[in-house]
Amino acid sequence: MLGPRTSKTLHLEGPVGLVVEDHEVVGGHRGVARQRPSPEVVVRDPVRGGDDQGLLRETPGAGAHGDGTGGSLQQPREDLGGDGPRRPGASVQLDEAAITLGTHPEAVIELDTGMNRGGQLPGDQVLRLADLIASMDGLKLAGLMTWEGHCMKVADPIERDAAIRASVGKLVDMAEQVRAQGIPVEIVSAGGTGTYLTTASIEGVTEVQAGGGIWDDQMYLNLGANVEPALTIMAQVVSRPQPDRILTDAGRKTVDPTNLAPIPQNVPAFIEQGFSAEHGKIVLAGF
Repeated sequence: MLGPRTSKTLHLEGPVGLVVEDHEVVGGHRGVARQRPSPEVVVRDPVRGGDDQGLLRETPGAGAHGDGTGGSLQQPREDLGGDGPRRPGASVQLDEAAITLGTHPEAVIELDTGMNRGGQLPGDQVLRLADLIASMDGLKLAGLMTWEGHCMKVADPIERDAAIRASVGKLVDMAEQVRAQGIPVEIVSAGGTGTYLTTASIEGVTEVQAGGGIWDDQMYLNLGANVEPALTIMAQVVSRPQPDRILTDAGRKTVDPTNLAPIPQNVPAFIEQGFSAEHGKIVLAGF
């Protein structure tokens, strides 16, 4: 950061709780004030008076999400999926911190619509939380969100489409219930690269969280996503000890086959791939 400028950032440090940092950058000096109101909540706020820039939202315990799961590029906002009966003061503490810092971060309530990971179950509790945030002076309720990633496990495309619509439908319905209380809901956010072709067509959804698509890997192609591979590795054949076996110099140090093995190009039909630390093995069919 260059020049005299004030940046206020609220972010999560691992499982220990929220850290509120007030950075004052003047003449190269930085002052930091820290508080720890509550875990399970994430806030990122832009520099006041500056451009409204997108920041990476991190959710504790999230997997790498594919979208929705590890992080998504969004406008600065707070995920209040963890505020509930066991932690009713999280949003209140964040509101107080925002007032202290003189800022107004946007709050998004996360719903659990079948992922069984984080967020509030749709219902009266969401309505009460929305009403609470709407009455605050620091936080601004921007909307609701969910991630229907569990639907990607449904193999049949027709059944998967129906599962996505059912899951996201709960989010859209909840947004309408909040609006019926006289509370504006600008953001209704869902979807990822593996579900966006369906989610983006659902009336009422205003944002799709597709982020993993930057990798455009085979998993998304298998799900029917309209993407192209973002990375191709040129490997060298180092040996062909048997007519049906090709050894390459691309092992686990080059590719990670943990979730899905890479797809060999310009290679005859094959029946098996294997990977050691520094070598790859392709077993050809027809021998």
